[in-house]
Amino acid sequence: MIELISYQGLNGLKFGDSIERANQLFGAPLTERKSKGGEIVQHRKGFILRFSSPDKAFSEGVVPCGENVMLDGTLIDWSSEGLSLLCREDGNPLEYFGSVVLFSKGVALSGLENDMESERAIAVFANGVWDSLKNQMNIYQT
Repeated sequence: MIELISYQGLNGLKFGDSIERANQLFGAPLTERKSKGGEIVQHRKGFILRFSSPDKAFSEGVVPCGENVMLDGTLIDWSSEGLSLLCREDGNPLEYFGSVVLFSKGVALSGLENDMESERAIAVFANGVWDSLKNQMNIYQT
């Protein structure tokens, strides 16, 4: 089970924690690369971790569809209906180039637009990660 805590972290790794802390909690990553923006991206069994540049602090955790995930103690339903319910619970889902950002829940959803489960994912993010883009987002219609 993967536990996401809004604006706090993933499976005990807190936003702002170091790569070393992630390695202590989860062992060595399956793969690690540097993104074009300078972020460190670690692929692990069942999830992906992103560490910001230049401080290399944990800033986002991404979980693909099909994994057993809890968000703030509630099991995620990966169906279209389940993810639409998350959007309605948020009350103000915003869309930015295919990602649906739920600020009240501290998560972003992807893969909703084409209804392909293989492209769905949920990402928990640190406070402020999406803020600079908020004025460029559109209301997402469920």
